[in-house]
Amino acid sequence: MIRLKLLYKKHILPMALLCLSVASIAYAATWVRNESYYGNGTTQQNTEYFEVGAPELRFGWNYEPDEQHPESSIFRFYVCQKDQEDYIGFVSATGNQTTNGIIDVHNAKRGTYYIRLDVVNVGDFEIWGIEDLDSRPEDIFGHFLASVIGVVVIFVLTPLGGITILIIRRIRKKRQKSQEGPKKNSLNPW
Repeated sequence: MIRLKLLYKKHILPMALLCLSVASIAYAATWVRNESYYGNGTTQQNTEYFEVGAPELRFGWNYEPDEQHPESSIFRFYVCQKDQEDYIGFVSATGNQTTNGIIDVHNAKRGTYYIRLDVVNVGDFEIWGIEDLDSRPEDIFGHFLASVIGVVVIFVLTPLGGITILIIRRIRKKRQKSQEGPKKNSLNPW
């Protein structure tokens, strides 16, 4: 029993921690840039449609305020789903105080989206979409399954390996004792 406790403290607990860290690494997000839109001046328009397959999105943006009147620059955009009135994310910036950033959109539905632009007195601007490929439903199952298999393999093989080693040692000790023969007792002459 003492050996099993030592085996647990020395091998199983560290392997469990290793397994959890490996599982978290296996599920690291893979962000991929998918769409970019550029422009300048004053415009109020919708971008082309783009497809979204992941519920976790980011939109990066930057703009240059008007050189002559930076305080009159207005930069707004709304991320909208096709045939929907509501937006799932938006940015509103004026002047030259904040001219870039990233917004996170969580729990987006699969589908077709567009960006509605409201830009006034702005030099060059850019908006780009970034999608977390690992948050796609078909990818989540694969990562989850791989993590579960990894956990099972580590938790099953490590204890079995340790128990197997203990059993082999006991068998060797029994063989050694049986090969040595019985010990003679000095009080019993037979």
